[in-house]
Amino acid sequence: MRCDINVLSDGKGRRLEIVNVNALPLEARTGTDMIYYHVPTESFVLVQYKRLDPRKKEIRVDERLRSQLDRLAEVAKLSSSPERPREWRLGSDPCFLKLAYWPENTFAKSVDGLTPGMYLPESYVRLLLEDECTHSSRGESKTRLLGYGSVERHLVGAQFVQLVKEGLVGTVRTTREDLWEVVKRRAEQGQNILLGREYSTESAHERQQRTRSRSSKDGSYVHKVYTQDMLFDSGSAE
Repeated sequence: MRCDINVLSDGKGRRLEIVNVNALPLEARTGTDMIYYHVPTESFVLVQYKRLDPRKKEIRVDERLRSQLDRLAEVAKLSSSPERPREWRLGSDPCFLKLAYWPENTFAKSVDGLTPGMYLPESYVRLLLEDECTHSSRGESKTRLLGYGSVERHLVGAQFVQLVKEGLVGTVRTTREDLWEVVKRRAEQGQNILLGREYSTESAHERQQRTRSRSSKDGSYVHKVYTQDMLFDSGSAE
């Protein structure tokens, strides 16, 4: 098993650690879990990635996807009901399905930054799969399709990122031990895992002020990459 760690910090107390656990060879992986742990609110968000057909921009719902939704639902059970203002979330969904879109030929047209796609809360996907909108129109009455042609409303990357980094979505009162159990179980099941952990010395009030002002012109982070026992200094990255 290979484990790479990228650490980004901005010199102002904000730190982001990204851990990539490749449990299987690249060609054997068919799905990825992204787990984001937000330290200030002690919450995590889990994202299951599925790749859209690059031409049709949709995916066929099969038993594998349904089992992955069940797995997301199990993770959601780790969450508790909010008892304090800092524990309030916009909803009770800490798990999302991302239908990611990559161009058919990534060599000719590379994808920079966050991969485009649709973010769908797990409970919302359940509703979609019971609605006529996801029925195939190709004479296959039992086939369900998810994609741009069947899902009218969804979160895009910028919206999702904003909700996560402000702690407005995610589990309530979960611990690092809970997170470790989830990661360990995924690795034992042969899953590829991408884990992001954010820490900041600034208070929630200070973060809100920074978000409102948007006055800082220096949005760079010092970027270090830890590959097993080796350390590389990669300068800065936006």
